[in-house]
Amino acid sequence: MRPNNENKSALDAYESGIHTGWRLQGRRPITTASNLFRRALCPGSARLEEGLPDEDSDLSREGDLLHDYSAHPEYDRALLSPNQRDLLELADTLTKTAIERVETRSGLEKPVHDFKEQNYGTEVISGTPDQVLYYPETILVIDRKFGYNVVERADLNLQLRVYAVLTWVSSYKDVYVAIIQPRVSYDERITLARYTPEDIEDARQQILSILAVARSPDAPLVAGETQCRYCKAKLICPAFREAIEQAPALMSVDDALTKTAREAYLVQRLAECSDEQLEKMIDAIRLAAFAETLALDEARKRIAAGALTNFKLAKGAEVRIVNDVRRALVLLNLAGLPKDQIYDCITNLSLGKIGEVVRKAHPGWSWKQTNDWVNQKLQTAIKTETRKESVLRK
Repeated sequence: MRPNNENKSALDAYESGIHTGWRLQGRRPITTASNLFRRALCPGSARLEEGLPDEDSDLSREGDLLHDYSAHPEYDRALLSPNQRDLLELADTLTKTAIERVETRSGLEKPVHDFKEQNYGTEVISGTPDQVLYYPETILVIDRKFGYNVVERADLNLQLRVYAVLTWVSSYKDVYVAIIQPRVSYDERITLARYTPEDIEDARQQILSILAVARSPDAPLVAGETQCRYCKAKLICPAFREAIEQAPALMSVDDALTKTAREAYLVQRLAECSDEQLEKMIDAIRLAAFAETLALDEARKRIAAGALTNFKLAKGAEVRIVNDVRRALVLLNLAGLPKDQIYDCITNLSLGKIGEVVRKAHPGWSWKQTNDWVNQKLQTAIKTETRKESVLRK
């Protein structure tokens, strides 16, 4: 049966006077399922993000596009790039696999209702799962992640925990949540978790405790790579600014030193740092990287408006680029330049780009077939490099 206002969600009784409907009405809450982890790590982020617009990027726009196509299989996918069509096809296959696992494990028949991109929530928190399937006594919530970064697995993921709480009603015995990640390694593409009514209550209490702290006027601000990465308020956050300032304080260098001497000094200074100081350095470097582009864009606006008087805008450089590589190579050859010298002009040849060209020539090939062909044909021109290990927080 479809949930309604007679079967309230587990967050219905957040506080007196708040009424929960299955379709959220009115303004979207500042805290959502997707940013609750940020409230847990930095409760004060809710206060600073209030009223700020969402950040936009090429990756976020592509993610929105892929989610839209995923929710609407009737859309013509021929308009997408081969890579995007592959991602959607793999996401469809992974989704089907996740559904089959839950149905087999629980002995379920087909779902009674299948909702896509439906908004659930209260005045204090909301969420929009990609897909929610209602069986007679079981609910399955599916969330697709089209990014490159591996997200926390389903049993620990706060976003999916909120979805479980918001979609569950008292007449159902359990909720399964599934995360689908087509861009990550094979063993991490599907993760599943099951919430019993007891688990739902525990999750509800955890969510309410996070919300209670975040709604406090003096909720603390805590900077960190995870919570600051997508925070809309990082450029105006004093905790973010203080964390970034740790690096210059630890690594100040005499400007009179030569470049070689400065590098030698920094290597020695880093070796002498305590673990705590080195942690602050790493955090400061990564946090500064998040803000660099945004800070420079803001600086350009202020300088153009007559502010930020300690800086000035340099004249924009005019850079010539080759926008038609094929024609450029033909013209060089016609001009008498030998082929081997023409080939020397080609640097940073991307295997990904080669793969895209090969797929255009063989539109029916999968990426595996394409990669196998490229590896075979170019085996004498390809080498494998071992990159340095990533440094990640536990």
